[in-house]
Amino acid sequence: MVKEWKKERVKEISEKIKDYKVLGIVDFHALPAKQLQIMKKKLKEKGVTLLMARKRILKRVLETSDKKNIKELIKNLGSMPALILSSLDPFRLAKIINDNKSPALAKAGQTSPKDIVAPAGPTPFTPGPIIGELGILGIKTKVEAGKLTITQDVIVVKKEEIISKVAASILRRLGIEPMEIGLTIKAVWEKGIIFSADQLRIDTKEYTEKLKLAHATALALSLNANIPIKETINALLQKLHSQAIALSMNTGFPTKQTRDEILRKAEGQAMQLARGVQEKDRNALSEQLNEIIVRSILGG
Repeated sequence: MVKEWKKERVKEISEKIKDYKVLGIVDFHALPAKQLQIMKKKLKEKGVTLLMARKRILKRVLETSDKKNIKELIKNLGSMPALILSSLDPFRLAKIINDNKSPALAKAGQTSPKDIVAPAGPTPFTPGPIIGELGILGIKTKVEAGKLTITQDVIVVKKEEIISKVAASILRRLGIEPMEIGLTIKAVWEKGIIFSADQLRIDTKEYTEKLKLAHATALALSLNANIPIKETINALLQKLHSQAIALSMNTGFPTKQTRDEILRKAEGQAMQLARGVQEKDRNALSEQLNEIIVRSILGG
């Protein structure tokens, strides 16, 4: 028989979720109580409610809800689930969750979330047995001012590899915190659509670069195809004005803007033609004089 307090808790949560347009499932496994409270407070400041209950209770809430397709969230209930309730869109909600994680030291046996790098530079280590431990991880060193210095960046643990005891120890002593402590978003529901964690994970830097590229491409298309838009109308008018000026000059068709230039061009061409005619006449006269002189000499 289901205990009365469980029924009341299911009813209480079911009433709360009715007021929200967006619901999500997060997992707080391995999140210390202190960090959990800090996270809960930060989320509340951003209008996000973190609602915690036993897994069975949350499952029952989702099973009995009349929200379209919300039962699909049950598949994403992890080992230690909680509900997040919000009016924000799923992508903004996911960004808030992911941005509010804290760096943490690695522990042996954990799976690396990324390539973990030991950067080149000085270390707090003095020469000794530590050189062998560093060598196991492929870290090359040299002695400078009595301390070991890493000569080049080295990937100590690759992404999705299990972190060894030696690697965890060296990373801790180097002060490298490759792990993250925080809520792990599993899925988000909005208007009957379920967004997975992968779908909600957006590289904002890459996305921004793609937007910049798309914007530049659109501007180039507008200019090349002569399609006026707000951003290119001035450049297009300048381009068309230049083309009209060039057409007027090339065809000799005078306009208010090109009349004087066309006249100057025509005057220059006329003077050049006149000089050519004069030169031709001088050459012909010279040839006639030479012929007369030759005839005189020859007695002609």
